[in-house]
Amino acid sequence: AYENLEKIQGADKNSFEVLGYYIAKDKNNVYYNGKKMENVDSKSFKNFGDFIGKDKNRAYFSAQQKITFIEGYDIASLKAAFDRFLKDKDYVYYLSIRLIKSDKAELLASYQGHRHYCSHPSMPASDFYLFKNAEGYWLVKIGGGVFVEFLGTEYNLPIIN
Repeated sequence: AYENLEKIQGADKNSFEVLGYYIAKDKNNVYYNGKKMENVDSKSFKNFGDFIGKDKNRAYFSAQQKITFIEGYDIASLKAAFDRFLKDKDYVYYLSIRLIKSDKAELLASYQGHRHYCSHPSMPASDFYLFKNAEGYWLVKIGGGVFVEFLGTEYNLPIIN
């Protein structure tokens, strides 16, 4: 089996599948950037995008071509939610950052901030998300860090998508 046109030694070509930009698996192993990941269960492995996934024992995050195993999730109930977030039986997360309680959580609106690219590369682009859960309404800002602010139990402004 091949990843980025380099042969992966020991991979089973009949069951090999590419799951994301750096992630692949076969019936026996999970591979990151063409190398076998140690102590990852291929049979229970689920990928939630190019940078985060889980098996029956733990969750992982990949950044700068390195794998970090993340603690704190309820692995049995962890799943992708609201396009770029994760949710377990207790909380909603952005990557490994706990945002709000997941009881009756829903994403009401999102705003993708302007991407500056070459004009102002040092300015982080910010994305904003309006959530509602059993406790009330929450504003989440992602950009230059992750910020969560409780807005209250009532929200009377119109939501425009």
